[in-house]
Amino acid sequence: MLSMVNSSPHQLVKNVEWSPCITSGGDDIPMLNVNTINNTIVEGQQTNFTVSVPFGFLQTYCTASCSLYMQFVDYESNRQKLFRTPVCGYAGLPSCPIEAGTSFTVSISVVVPHLPHVIVVLGYLTDALGCAYSWY
Repeated sequence: MLSMVNSSPHQLVKNVEWSPCITSGGDDIPMLNVNTINNTIVEGQQTNFTVSVPFGFLQTYCTASCSLYMQFVDYESNRQKLFRTPVCGYAGLPSCPIEAGTSFTVSISVVVPHLPHVIVVLGYLTDALGCAYSWY
């Protein structure tokens, strides 16, 4: 059995397992492939989240208003923190629009808030093209 000692007791390091998101109507949203360094999230620390969209995943195109959203949530206290980054049209990103079926990668680096759930959504404010959910 592998054991790990955290040298900074005020920081909680947790391994991340991602699950698919479900709409309020009970339908699955295509699951995004989300990665962090060593597959961990450290509350209070800068963490880089990389989302890889494989060939054939997108069923529609992404326009300039298509974004990657990261929402950290505590459902018991109803606290939340939202981060957003564009997925195309800026330096280092693909040109807009990204055609349906095209593979691409987008990253966002955030200081992880002290909230136990994270939802990663690719799409628009009212239309998720892909999603992944984790609690840590």
